[in-house]
Amino acid sequence: MEQTASESPLAVSLHDSRSVVKPFYRLFDSVQDVLVYECDKIFNEISAQLGKGGFSSSGEFFLFFIQQWLKQKTLIKALVKNNLTNILFATQR
Repeated sequence: MEQTASESPLAVSLHDSRSVVKPFYRLFDSVQDVLVYECDKIFNEISAQLGKGGFSSSGEFFLFFIQQWLKQKTLIKALVKNNLTNILFATQR
């Protein structure tokens, strides 16, 4: 026997889903907190790659490091625009 959408145990009304899901940025108190989170996430990804090894030299790792940050043009622009470039340095410690 077929169930209609309203009878299905998986059916969720739009109202129910909106009350549970919050936009990502609302989990943070400020723009600076979002930028710190994003920088930390990137640095953790870089650190994880370093932990896996596979770099034949420190120069090879440095190149990888720079390439990863160059991919983050929008994030870096946001840091500069908001005068928060110090976050990059704090993240790398």
